[in-house]
Amino acid sequence: MQKTILLFGLLLVAFTTTNAQVIYVDADAAGGNDGTSWADAYSDLGIAIENAAAGSALWIAAGRYITPDTAAFFIDRELSLYGGFAGTETSMEEADPETNVTILSGDVLGNDNGTTFDSTLAVDNNRVLVIIDTNDVSNFTVTLDGLTIRDGAIAANYSSGSLLPFAGGGIYAEARTNISRVTFTKNRAPFGAATAHVFTTSSQSSFDDISSVDNYSSITASHYFNSVDTISFTNSMFSSSPNVVVGGGFISAAAMDGLTVDNCSFSGLNGGTSVRGGAISTASTLNIRILNSEFSDLSADLGGALYLRNPNLFMGDREVDAMECLIDNCTFTDVNAQRWGGAVFIGNMSHTITNSTFTDGVGAQTGGLGGAVYAQNGDTLGYAYHIDNTDFIRNTTPASSGGAIFYFAENVHVSITDSRFEGNIAAGNGGAMFLQGAGADRTSETLVDNCEFVGNTAGSFAAAALFLFEHTTVSNSSFSDHSATNGTVYVGAGGKTYSVVNSEFMDNGSSSNTDFARGAGIWAGLSGGGVPDSIVVDSCTFSGNVVAGDDFISGGSAIYVSGDVGPSVPSFRVMNSSFVNNAAINDADAAIEVINGTNLEVINSDFFANSSSGSGGAINMWQLPEPDTLDGVPYTFYVPNNVPSLMVERSLFVNNNAGVQGGAINLYSGTIEMRNSIMLGNTVDNGAGSGGAILINGSSSLGAELDNFLVNNTFYNNRDGGRAGIDTLPGSVGNAVAVFQPGNTDPLTNYVNLTIQNNAFFMDAPNEESIGLELNVGDVNDPTGFGAINVTSLGGNYFSSSLAANLPIDEVSGEDVVNTDIDLEEVFVDPFEADPSSDFPDVNLVDSETNVLVNGGTTGELVPEVDFYNRARIGLPDIGAIELDTASTSVAEPISQSGLALQFFPNPTVDVVNIVNHDPSISHFTVLVSDMQGRFVAGRQFGAVNNKLDVSSLPKGVYNLTLLINGKVYSQQIMRQ
Repeated sequence: MQKTILLFGLLLVAFTTTNAQVIYVDADAAGGNDGTSWADAYSDLGIAIENAAAGSALWIAAGRYITPDTAAFFIDRELSLYGGFAGTETSMEEADPETNVTILSGDVLGNDNGTTFDSTLAVDNNRVLVIIDTNDVSNFTVTLDGLTIRDGAIAANYSSGSLLPFAGGGIYAEARTNISRVTFTKNRAPFGAATAHVFTTSSQSSFDDISSVDNYSSITASHYFNSVDTISFTNSMFSSSPNVVVGGGFISAAAMDGLTVDNCSFSGLNGGTSVRGGAISTASTLNIRILNSEFSDLSADLGGALYLRNPNLFMGDREVDAMECLIDNCTFTDVNAQRWGGAVFIGNMSHTITNSTFTDGVGAQTGGLGGAVYAQNGDTLGYAYHIDNTDFIRNTTPASSGGAIFYFAENVHVSITDSRFEGNIAAGNGGAMFLQGAGADRTSETLVDNCEFVGNTAGSFAAAALFLFEHTTVSNSSFSDHSATNGTVYVGAGGKTYSVVNSEFMDNGSSSNTDFARGAGIWAGLSGGGVPDSIVVDSCTFSGNVVAGDDFISGGSAIYVSGDVGPSVPSFRVMNSSFVNNAAINDADAAIEVINGTNLEVINSDFFANSSSGSGGAINMWQLPEPDTLDGVPYTFYVPNNVPSLMVERSLFVNNNAGVQGGAINLYSGTIEMRNSIMLGNTVDNGAGSGGAILINGSSSLGAELDNFLVNNTFYNNRDGGRAGIDTLPGSVGNAVAVFQPGNTDPLTNYVNLTIQNNAFFMDAPNEESIGLELNVGDVNDPTGFGAINVTSLGGNYFSSSLAANLPIDEVSGEDVVNTDIDLEEVFVDPFEADPSSDFPDVNLVDSETNVLVNGGTTGELVPEVDFYNRARIGLPDIGAIELDTASTSVAEPISQSGLALQFFPNPTVDVVNIVNHDPSISHFTVLVSDMQGRFVAGRQFGAVNNKLDVSSLPKGVYNLTLLINGKVYSQQIMRQ
């Protein structure tokens, strides 16, 4: 049979026992030399092998057995060689290879120095053992146990042609072998310094409890396999001196199906800039199992520990199977690569990594990607990449991106679950992970679920994770203490959908060395092409995040979104989420900042005590005009009939603050539609600008027509900055809502329309107007003028303070009421926070026939069918966000007496209170945390069965929880120890 071989390889070991005839070998024997007993043992191993019948077992006493002068020991039939005997044993179980060292050596002259390799001293060396099976199909097994195979060496200078003369310094095998308790050391060969197994006749070979130490391969691996199947290594150790740069790793396999490495350790290999896969490399190989193994102190050019790569379109008709390669319960420590894949490089192969740990790995030392894991596919086949229950700790890419993971994920389904990423660093983008898909790939998706990201860092984008051109869902995950310039998480591009669900973003950018300029939580770069991007943030919490970068555009302490010119407008939806104590400093804007052509929907979400030193404490939306540098024609993202909009429904804004304008919301060159929302105590810094709750700025773009709607909202005690007008700078106006038109706009073509209906505008001071028009006082250098501002009422609005003198309201239908003598306590349950357990004024409606807001609204197509609590509005609508429910209670009833199926544990707690919701009537609920002095300290919204309230950052003490559930208020007390 003609046999051919590829220029790649790998290694395998196995062990079997036999009841065959025993032949005794002892180098010191002086008897009959016929192998029939220890006394008459063969003294020459070569003669013993030559004379042994097939199926025999050779018991070999301790000593050194040198190969013949010009050839290796040779086996061409089934034999078993056992070492570790003292020369007196009567059973094989008595063998002790550690005590009775049995050496098979290729050093004919015995002149090797035993330390560094010296080619001048190795000219006499042979291969140690050659094993040949000439059958077409494997017909026998050779067993080796308890031996030391060393000093084997063959021709060193391979250039081209057949590699067989250059393979296997210790063992060259074309037969199945079971190798156990064997030490391979000081063997040399270009291919397979210790062992080389080639052709299918050596398939199903196994290695157990072997030691492979300081073997040297100039091209590929200590243990080499080519065109064989089903190889296994178990309970084995591989090591090398890190001071010696080798030409190959420990195991190399090519053209194989089935490689198992189980309970093995690999350490101390220095692969320099030539080795791919310091521990294991494969080519054209599937069904790889790497289990329960340790990899440490390894380095290579690509894949410091593992380099697993198939050619493009390899077995192109195979089904997508994430188990093509399984890495389970392994540890990778101090494993480095010069380029891609600090620990693992995978190409054109589906894989699953589970229950493993990657620590202190380095990738991209000289440029490349992936400090721990790198994977790519270079063809059009489909693949699956799965990672589960795996920790990535302090991995880095000092010259590039993907501090822990870099995936090129075109046509790939990615799943990363139940894993932890801590302290990973990328000099570029993606401190923990970087996943890049492709715009043309419309089917593959990425899932990141139940993962924890802590303290990762990126030099530019995405301190934790970057998802580009890839449908992505991030769920049930937490992100804390991150640092980058742009975003803890970055998503966008390619006309894809991105979802972030039931996740927490806490204290990102809050450390002293942070330099976030945009999006301390999420940075979304959305494209608007023929298929626009969209992002959904659902049931998430953003708390204590900080943007501090003083860039030209800075903002979004929680979320920053940048769109583009179109032709379509990308969409961004926030729902069932909480934003608490996020801060944008150094002139940065808002907890959520949206620029340039993106629609934003905010539904059933809470904004508490967010602050900015710029515009919009909670939300800032604006368009960035840019001049055309060629002809000076103004370029803008304003597109007529395609104006980005802000839609707010059933949301709560409390005590947000802006340093410049728009205490809660600031808009520029966009529109707002807000319904069933509550705005309490939002402010602009004293002496600053307009719009204590909302500022609507017009657009200087030619023909900008902006229609805005406020329907059934409650505004209470919001305050503008109180700035006095100076020269051309108008004074601040609008404690609740302000409207402004910039200069260089044409009143015939540019306008801002504000339509109001059924809103409750309340102030505790009767002379503080709620709605104000910030009328520009004029500029003699402005040849155009200022666009029009129109305020239209559809009736049902109630004002507790005087209207601004310059506020012309066109009452199209219905009537509005201005009553500066109203008693607020006859309208709202607790407008002055008399309840010490309350975190803010309670603006639920007093159940009274004389309550002026009850049934005081007007009807029409703009009036929502439900109220703030998602309760149906019946008959004439009530004014404001809340519809009176006579069955509701406004007293903070203890949750323990409510009959609701909510559990709180542990209590007392150290860091987390678990809140378990088994009540079918509760889909979402809000928890507000205040200290015993009534100061609000935290809050978030929940929507799952199992929820976690993080109190680890709070001082020890007792805290009151206020729970907003289905329009009712409940209380619970907790203690942090």
